[in-house]
Amino acid sequence: MAFETKSDDKREQLANGMVRSPAGDKVDWTLIRKGPMYRRWAELLNRGAKIYGKNNWMQALLSTDRDAREKTKERFKESAARHFEQWLNGERDEDHAAQTLFNLNGYEAMLETDHLAQTKYDPKNVKASFNGIPLVGCVAEHIDTRTKVELLDKEIEQGFGQSAYKPGMEPR
Repeated sequence: MAFETKSDDKREQLANGMVRSPAGDKVDWTLIRKGPMYRRWAELLNRGAKIYGKNNWMQALLSTDRDAREKTKERFKESAARHFEQWLNGERDEDHAAQTLFNLNGYEAMLETDHLAQTKYDPKNVKASFNGIPLVGCVAEHIDTRTKVELLDKEIEQGFGQSAYKPGMEPR
């Protein structure tokens, strides 16, 4: 695989003489690593993986049944509210702050994939792959939700043909 280096015409020279493209409006992912919550959320997901299986919660994203999706979203919302109240009340029997983040993330992931339930999408028919990984079943373990949605949209448009993924493809 040959990678390309993306660049625009803008440049900035750093104090040490190094020349770079400016960060501009790019997301600074290091910002979420400050404070304890990034670690605690990861620890929660690891504990959950031992009980339910790695990325089990993402199975809900593949559902095309609208009623099941609404019930799942409601469950995420109820759990987020319950854990938030437990956190507000100072309960320390489990990590209610991390549980709140987990449930908010699950709810938002459902919202971002809701349009799949409005298509004729049937996971059994997808024959495409992402770097050799089937786009159904284990897909959630390998690519983020937004990218998965973009790829599935392309698969649907192309009649479930080969993956439309190209290195560097930006999700919506």
